[in-house]
Amino acid sequence: ANEILNEYADNLKEYITYYMKFPAHKKELVFNALREKVTYLAELMRVADVYRQPAVVDELEAYFQSQGL
Repeated sequence: ANEILNEYADNLKEYITYYMKFPAHKKELVFNALREKVTYLAELMRVADVYRQPAVVDELEAYFQSQGL
């Protein structure tokens, strides 16, 4: 199960990283998609926490911090 979670998280992080590269004046074009991906990744972090996967939680928290989220 962790392998699937990690693969999905990696996909979401790729999208988020891409959307975060948009200049400020164009961010509104991707805002909804960015919000959606961030929400999904936060939900994955919550599920990992519920199922006591601290390494996954720590990795996702570090990613959120690295993106300023």
